[in-house]
Amino acid sequence: MCLLIADDDAAQAVLLHATLTRAGFENITCLQQPQRVLETVEKLEPDLLLLNLTRPPLDSFTVMAELQVFIPEMSYLPVLVFINDDHESTRQRALASGVHDFLKKPFDSSEVILRVRNLLRSQLFYKQLQSANAQLEQMVAKRTKQLEQTHLEMLTRLARVAE
Repeated sequence: MCLLIADDDAAQAVLLHATLTRAGFENITCLQQPQRVLETVEKLEPDLLLLNLTRPPLDSFTVMAELQVFIPEMSYLPVLVFINDDHESTRQRALASGVHDFLKKPFDSSEVILRVRNLLRSQLFYKQLQSANAQLEQMVAKRTKQLEQTHLEMLTRLARVAE
């Protein structure tokens, strides 16, 4: 699975990357330019976005607002945000902005790994559900076509009988 780390603090990004690499995650991209988050999300289509942006004008909340407009309504991109303070208002703002989970800095490595695994598991379930829905839609379309053909055939036979 593809992970995207968007962090304007190089040392923090390296630490987070190393933590995830040690945990067995391989496909990790680090990004230190907040203004490139949207284009990178579009290009990479990551399975999880880890945001740690603190410098204005593009902090994590601003990027989340842009992502809400950018990400199609029917898609799912779990986002884990690192927050500096643990005030209730900050947590509520994070959740209201579309964040799926958050961690207070400094972070505990084992907690990061567990939360990343949980979010990736939810992403995997989402992808499986999308795949099952696509298969069901194909089956419904196929059955609808068969029913239409049967209906047309029945009408044709009734017309012959009437003649």
